Amino acid sequence: MTDSALGCLLGTAAGDAMGLPYEGASRSSLARLRLNGHRWIFGRGMLSDDTEHAWMVTECLHGANGDVDVFQRQLARRFRTWFLTFPPAAGFATLRACLKLCLGFPPSRSGVFSAGNAPAMRSAIIGVYYRHDLPRLQAFVRASTRITHTDPKAECGALAVALAAAGRTELIPGLCPTLPARPRAGDGVTGYIFDTVPAALAIVAQYPNDFRAAIETAILGGGDTDTVAAITGAILGARLGEKGIPAEWINGICEWPRSIKSMRRLAAGESPGLLYPALVIRNMIFFLIALGHVLLPLRLLQSKGDDARSARRPLR
Repeated sequence: MTDSALGCLLGTAAGDAMGLPYEGASRSSLARLRLNGHRWIFGRGMLSDDTEHAWMVTECLHGANGDVDVFQRQLARRFRTWFLTFPPAAGFATLRACLKLCLGFPPSRSGVFSAGNAPAMRSAIIGVYYRHDLPRLQAFVRASTRITHTDPKAECGALAVALAAAGRTELIPGLCPTLPARPRAGDGVTGYIFDTVPAALAIVAQYPNDFRAAIETAILGGGDTDTVAAITGAILGARLGEKGIPAEWINGICEWPRSIKSMRRLAAGESPGLLYPALVIRNMIFFLIALGHVLLPLRLLQSKGDDARSARRPLR
């Protein structure tokens, strides 16, 4: 259990960190990309909400001790705190649900009707914990999903990811009958859960024992690269354990206070304390780096445009 849980968390983190710099890029623009390591900041990687949600769900699984109502209440508290740390990368539906929680709505009424992929990015670890208890697996996925997303498609996609992480993919057609069998064709995978989950499952089926090739394929697919890679990494990490994940992808993650060391403690059953001020500072740093990723290409594009205009000017 510990090895599979650690592999799931580290797989989520590795896929998330590797895919983050390319989020929003089209498949065609990534066609010649060569992944040689992390590219978020000075050859290191950082984590987005994909890993943060998996972290929070893991903490709540420890604290709930099998009680789904306790799990949902604890997850609601963590979502409130997470929201108040001003997370710079989060889906609109999730933010709306968190706002409702902060305004006093109970977790049974905080969800919004959306089929975004956030529930799927945090459900793999539930599959690891309850792989031998299908009714409880379904109940915990439902509780985790509906706190933010109430569209049945969101729960269907999250359940499929949990079943895949549990090694029970044969149950997906029967329990998730509306899930498309394959991803839609396009120039990038969208944040719609029925795009994200089929894409991740197809990649896992194609590379069941090759973590590196699977993550590279997830990123080269374009679109929501960090979430597709995080879900793919979570499923394969649960199956292969830490040894199946490239060590340099793990060691190259530069995070605080959700460090890799803390993640190991979390997988072992501990609950590393995270100070609220530390999370706010970290999110500010993340936002500035993300802003740099947006502004630098714009400046380069403007510079190329200026050079082109200069070249067209007649000599005087």
